[in-house]
Amino acid sequence: MGSIFSARSGSPFSIYDCTHTSQTACPLWIANQAIPKSGSSTLAGQNLFNYIALPNTAGTVDNQGISLGNPTCTGLFHSGCTYTTNGQPYPERNQFFGPHFWNIDMNFYKTFKLTERFGLQFRGEFYNILNHHNQYVTTENIDVSSLSTPFIQTEKGGPYGVPGTCTTSGCDERRNIQFGLKLMF
Repeated sequence: MGSIFSARSGSPFSIYDCTHTSQTACPLWIANQAIPKSGSSTLAGQNLFNYIALPNTAGTVDNQGISLGNPTCTGLFHSGCTYTTNGQPYPERNQFFGPHFWNIDMNFYKTFKLTERFGLQFRGEFYNILNHHNQYVTTENIDVSSLSTPFIQTEKGGPYGVPGTCTTSGCDERRNIQFGLKLMF
């Protein structure tokens, strides 16, 4: 018998504001007030949870369009540059953390002697034995300019947070069981 218990803290992520996007990437979103770096999940739909509440007015996230895709610079070699329209400091990347996640895998095996030279091993391997589903920040839900609700949301499913994974094709984190026979000589 053997087991593997894996527990990890939440993955870091950034929140973007693609209102003033540049050709290469969206700038980071700048909050107008302090918001929590992580949250707690509240059910918002089937397999969808509200995780971090963002400051909003009538359901629209505040401070959209403050970040600039291309900085405004007054000097050479990136000196005297501003990254926002109102002079607010530009935030650090990966300052938010998603929910923690854990998993337990187990295996059971028994070896039977067939002859002095041959043995047969029966194995049972159980991945995610408790059928526990973790939550992940959905990758399509970190741009404030396209949010339908003023929340960063999490979803049950695989670590890439692809929406619809649980509703259309089954969750990526389902229990998997496999059996095997091994002839040893």
